Amino acid sequence: MGAPIHTDLGYVVFSVKDIQPAHPATLAEVHDRVASEYRHGKAVDLAKTRAEDLTKRAKSGENFAAAAKALGFEVKTSELISRAGSIPDVGSAKQFAAAFTLPAGQVGDPIALGQNWTVYRVAQHDPVNQNDFEKQKTKIEEQVLQRKRQTAYDLFRTALKARLQQQGQLRFNAENLKRLISPA
Repeated sequence: MGAPIHTDLGYVVFSVKDIQPAHPATLAEVHDRVASEYRHGKAVDLAKTRAEDLTKRAKSGENFAAAAKALGFEVKTSELISRAGSIPDVGSAKQFAAAFTLPAGQVGDPIALGQNWTVYRVAQHDPVNQNDFEKQKTKIEEQVLQRKRQTAYDLFRTALKARLQQQGQLRFNAENLKRLISPA
């Protein structure tokens, strides 16, 4: 493309100097992008290797925090979390399902979270409070019952619709349906 031509109307018009047919990119044209992608891939591999190193050191008995600092990692301690909770700056606790079965003090295997790797240590487990369960039992039972009702209704509705269509008692006007669904 040529140099932009400025006009008084507030927009820019470009003049075309030359039209080139489509062609495979040359190394010079893609060099920066390829180099960037290569460095990014190597950085992710290095992060994984370092996370695995931390895990090995901690599982062999070395102090978790000391090993992490020696490898240049930042150590953070979260608040107590439930299986349905989340960890600030990390994500859902569901990604750490193994942590709920590991004994306190144990280190879990590294987990890939996007392009980052996380190594965790279980600090403690809080036992289930039976008093809280008794308070929530009625609510939980109602939620389960409501889900079962909804599932049964959905199955009934689907079966009824299929049966009525098969018997010819329920028909859809495709033209009207298309008119209702399509944007105006």
